[in-house]
Amino acid sequence: MMTRRRTEHETNGIFRGRGMIVPITPDGAVLKPFGTKRFSLVCKNNMCGEYMDKLHLQVGGLPRITFPVRVGVVGTPLHLQNERALIRGFSQGYNVARLRKDFGQILVGGTLEKTFHVFNLGSVDMDLEWEVLVCDDAEPCVDVTLRPGTSVVSVSVDAKGYPKEGLFEITPKRKMMAAGSSAQFRVRYDASTPEECTAYLVGTQTVKGTQEDVPIRLKMCETGNEAKPIACILSDGFHPHAAAPPVPLYPIRVDLKAATICPHLEPDPQTDASLLIHSTFPPKTHPSYIKTVTYCNKLGSPLTFSISCGDGPFEFMAAAPSVPQDIQDFQGLTGAPKTLENGFILVPPKESVEVTVRLQPPKRWERTDYDLDGALTFHYNNGIEQIVPLHASILHPEIKSNVVELDFGAVHVSSPKTLHITVSNPSLVDATWTIVQDDQKPDFTKSNQKSAQFGVFSIEPCGGNLNGRGLLMPRTARVSITLSPTDMDGYEERVRFVCRRGRGCEVVLKGWGTFDERGEHKKELYRI
Repeated sequence: MMTRRRTEHETNGIFRGRGMIVPITPDGAVLKPFGTKRFSLVCKNNMCGEYMDKLHLQVGGLPRITFPVRVGVVGTPLHLQNERALIRGFSQGYNVARLRKDFGQILVGGTLEKTFHVFNLGSVDMDLEWEVLVCDDAEPCVDVTLRPGTSVVSVSVDAKGYPKEGLFEITPKRKMMAAGSSAQFRVRYDASTPEECTAYLVGTQTVKGTQEDVPIRLKMCETGNEAKPIACILSDGFHPHAAAPPVPLYPIRVDLKAATICPHLEPDPQTDASLLIHSTFPPKTHPSYIKTVTYCNKLGSPLTFSISCGDGPFEFMAAAPSVPQDIQDFQGLTGAPKTLENGFILVPPKESVEVTVRLQPPKRWERTDYDLDGALTFHYNNGIEQIVPLHASILHPEIKSNVVELDFGAVHVSSPKTLHITVSNPSLVDATWTIVQDDQKPDFTKSNQKSAQFGVFSIEPCGGNLNGRGLLMPRTARVSITLSPTDMDGYEERVRFVCRRGRGCEVVLKGWGTFDERGEHKKELYRI
């Protein structure tokens, strides 16, 4: 590498600002009788142009022979790269005239700057002027032409965009590049509306002449004894030592690409954000009133935000990001703020935050199932808000009876009669139930009593617990009701099956007493 760098340095000193040298190897030789000698001419250049010179051959005392040499150098003396320093020992052997700058994803309202460097590796000063062209989706950026009769495909990369201000801005727009110098250019992207933008910088380069009012000089080049064509050089027509190249200087180009996005956090698909709460659970202590959801940043830009729940039954409790919130750790992250305000959270790309909310249901005496809706709001630092709906379903237990009225008919006074009913819990919530009279206040502490007496009716059991149905059939319980009449009279009781924090039902019990032996129901009476 050091040898190559030293060779390039020596070569640049040999150019002496002319743009091209043609060394001959070897520069002299001894010709043997009837012998031949091959000489190699190597064209080394650092500037475009059409060069003309003479190669003189002197053999002993013979007349000098002159060979005209014409060399056309195309390309550009300007070299593009992202790095500030140009390492000569690692040069590619040609100048890079096209560069790509991808800004990635930028949040709406944000700005981002990227830099690149231009090196003038030529021997003359160059005037460089930039223009921003935005690609149109309807117009192609590349033209492909097939020449008839050949297998050659010509690809032209002429600009098909149109000037547009407000998206990309380059500083400076025009720069005089001295020979052997370099310059830094800054491209700024302002993200105003969500869109994907593709553009490119076109750098038009012109040669800066070093002389003024130079007359046209005509040089005669001898090409033979019989025909003497005239070759002329227009001095300073392109630069002081060459005419214009066969192919005009093609503009250098920097491709630009950016995507403006709205900040957005996506919930973990494996986590259900809705709450399913049983009314029998205590709101202050039961964990079903608390929900933790993980929100992921799947964008290519960091997100800075605060969280609130606003007005509603939901309350924001805490947020736990997956990365430490030390602003010093984000200094090298593109798009990260310089400071982190109190209450704000920064989530880099591919990271997440766990958000915990609590439901505070209003005090309602309704025993029917109902839904509660709220919203979780992410307030981003660019002024955009993301509203995530929150939903909770409040479920109540229910007790149903298979009969609405239980008629015992005629029952002998000395022969009590027992009938059975079935109560069920068709809900998903565990039900604690008890039986009370129509105007009696329920006491669920006595729900485990085996029996209770309601006038001449005795009910066993008089309470209990029925689990929620889940994915199975409703859970059921058998209740035995016995009528023990004391006289020849009609009896009727209205009892309520009351469910704790749920819905119950009513059953009417009725029958009448009799001394008719047909109303006997015990075997002992038949033995009389």
